[in-house]
Amino acid sequence: MICYTASGFVVVLFVFTIWNTLPVGTGKLVTMGNYGYNSPNNPNNPNDPNSPNAPDGQSGQQAPHQPPAQGAPQLPQSPYAPAGQPAPQLQPQRPAYPAQPFTPMRQAGAQPGPTGAPPANPGQPANPANPQQQPAPRYPAYTSQSPQAPQSPQYPPLPLYPAQRQPGSPPPTYGQPAYPPYAPYAPYAPYARPGQPGSPGQPGQPMAYPGGQGAHSPVIAPPRPENQGGYTVPPLAPGAPQGAIQPFQPPKPPAPPKRPIGRGGAIFAAGGALALVVLLIVGAVIYSIVGTIAYQIGPLVIGPHEQISGVVYGQDPAARINGYNKAKPIAATVTCGAFSAQTNASGVYSLSVPAAEKYTCSVSGASYLPTKLILGGHGAQPLTLNFGAGGASAESCPAQTQSQSVSCAALTLQPATLTGAVTDAATGQGVADANVSCWNDDEALATSQQTAQTYSTVANANGVFILKNLPPDHYACVGNLTGTLHRFSLTSGQSMRLNFPICMHGCPGMTYHQGAVMHTATIYIDFWLPKGQNFEPDGNNARFESLVKQYASDVGGTPFYNLLTQYWDTGGPVRNNMRFGGAYVDTTPYPHAGTPGDPITDEEVQASAERAIAANHWSDDHATDEVFVLTGYDVEECAGNSCTYPDSNGNGFCGYHDTTNSGTIYAFISDIQYQFIGNYVYSCVPKTFGQLGPTAQGPIPYGDAYADQVINTFSHEQAESVTDPIGAGGWYKGDTAGEIGDICRDSFGPLDSSGASVKLNHGHSYILQEEFSNLTNGCAYS
Repeated sequence: MICYTASGFVVVLFVFTIWNTLPVGTGKLVTMGNYGYNSPNNPNNPNDPNSPNAPDGQSGQQAPHQPPAQGAPQLPQSPYAPAGQPAPQLQPQRPAYPAQPFTPMRQAGAQPGPTGAPPANPGQPANPANPQQQPAPRYPAYTSQSPQAPQSPQYPPLPLYPAQRQPGSPPPTYGQPAYPPYAPYAPYAPYARPGQPGSPGQPGQPMAYPGGQGAHSPVIAPPRPENQGGYTVPPLAPGAPQGAIQPFQPPKPPAPPKRPIGRGGAIFAAGGALALVVLLIVGAVIYSIVGTIAYQIGPLVIGPHEQISGVVYGQDPAARINGYNKAKPIAATVTCGAFSAQTNASGVYSLSVPAAEKYTCSVSGASYLPTKLILGGHGAQPLTLNFGAGGASAESCPAQTQSQSVSCAALTLQPATLTGAVTDAATGQGVADANVSCWNDDEALATSQQTAQTYSTVANANGVFILKNLPPDHYACVGNLTGTLHRFSLTSGQSMRLNFPICMHGCPGMTYHQGAVMHTATIYIDFWLPKGQNFEPDGNNARFESLVKQYASDVGGTPFYNLLTQYWDTGGPVRNNMRFGGAYVDTTPYPHAGTPGDPITDEEVQASAERAIAANHWSDDHATDEVFVLTGYDVEECAGNSCTYPDSNGNGFCGYHDTTNSGTIYAFISDIQYQFIGNYVYSCVPKTFGQLGPTAQGPIPYGDAYADQVINTFSHEQAESVTDPIGAGGWYKGDTAGEIGDICRDSFGPLDSSGASVKLNHGHSYILQEEFSNLTNGCAYS
């Protein structure tokens, strides 16, 4: 407050000093309109002898203003008195601006006088009551017996003008004019002034026009061009006609005299200004320290500043397109109010802004969506605003915050757009109102248990669609929830066009029946082997169990398993993500003998699976978890009307998959090699295996035909469980032709030197059947 008061005192002192040192007239306006025309204070008063408009020869004499004598007659409208009456004395008339030049009338028939004639009535007092007053009348009145003009003729009365005629009187007849006519006034009279060479008259007598019928015609002296109420009439241009009127040009006002500035006043003013500047600087410094809000006057900011700094991270494009949300420092612009800063190579920025109650800040970078938020001001205290630093996991920044330290998520890459049309593959026509569904199909999703993100839209009547706001990623899309997947990738801000031809009728291969698939899979193995039972005739149970578990560990993430990823449901495609969750040996005795006459049942198999889940606390989500139950060698099991041993018609099974009443997904795998039905040898070992077992010819993977046969059935049921886990809802051919494993049951590719048809992870080879592929419309290994 002291600083402000001192500053105000210095400002007043400074203004007062400057005012008193200014020249005269700087703050005082001199105008003609402030004084009367004949006022002594008027510098242009023609009656002022010191005025530039004073009459010639009168400079230096003061002519005081005299009011009219009391009782003086009022002047008539015309300057001429009627004939036979004395002429009243006229007061000088104040000409109007601009003054109309006036030429005096002369007697009818008089001729112009010679050049140099003196003006009329020289020496006649301007005011009869004051004979000492300077002669100034410009238009003397004509009288019949003027003592100054004894030879002046008598003028007849003025004629009646139309405005003065009596009603009904005849218009007057104009002949010889009764009064000399008005003629335009020439700026400079052709007569010499009294006392000058060429003057035909004497002072005090009227001027006569020479050659005028022998009479001395009184002449009214024209107004002095110098004394037109402060207006000097300029001369006419050369060659101008007689009587021409000069246009009005206002006079320039005289320059006011300047008051010299003293040296002491200048020093005093400079000192005051310097003191003012010093006080303002000191006040600004003090306010910058103790203030909380700054004030900006143009480019000048008075008050404290607030420091805003931090680091800016954005999504890594290379990682994001593979489904990973990794952040890295990016080149970005941080703007708070009218102040901006650029990040360096490490994403660090810093800017200083005038202290305020709040700051609207925005962050933007190429290929990234801008982010905006409002920070609360904290005076001169520093603020920290980070984006993606320190593992910030917030999805978005707060719209407004008073916190001094704010951490937001990394900047998000700009989304992409997909356009195209859904068409009938047979006709090429657009499919009206077709549904278009896309799912992220990236590396990160394939190795996780997360649910895919679904992006969908509906095509118009022509099958045309547009799908916006797709994050940069790999995608798998289908048209109208049918047909094969279309896979592609989109980068930041990209716009792609893609058409989806779909099969409408009589479609080949596997068809989708609106059920679920297993997007990821975790498999568990339940070895149900009571005491006294074996998996192989020679009793080598450990080798058997080891080879089966090895396959469960080798199959996930292989090209062989990847064949299943072409199948999908409304939650997205199957992923190449299968893991082995563990194994358990259930030693619970079989409720039945396990013979064709006393088989164990499907319900008993389900009970064993549930025991294994409970004993090991396995996950059982009814969607991605599956338990495989294996019984001992040559054990009969029946499910419904079918059993592992074939009937007389050759109907039997080697395995199946289903769900329990509680929703657990499970599969049963039979360990049966040969059965003789008459002359027909029935075996779960496909014919293309060759002669396995005791009569096998050629190499056998790992030298264990029993384990190989079980592993092949295991692979068959696994592929069908993934693509149709609940049965009659996922993918199968037509309505009853079978699932992807059934159609290719006897399809094996060429065998390698070890007798294997496919190689899986860890360099392990197995003899496995092919699975049906819609992409190739046939059996395949990948």
